[in-house]
Amino acid sequence: METLAWIQHRYDQNCDGEWEHVYGVKIQTIDNPGWYAGIS
Repeated sequence: METLAWIQHRYDQNCDGEWEHVYGVKIQTIDNPGWYAGIS
């Protein structure tokens, strides 16, 4: 749960009306069993 709290805090600290439209967190499934997670 600490990781989720870190992601939420980072997102909250960077939101300024523009940042969140270009950067952020992306979580999606992939073809074979698994997940892709990207944070920019």
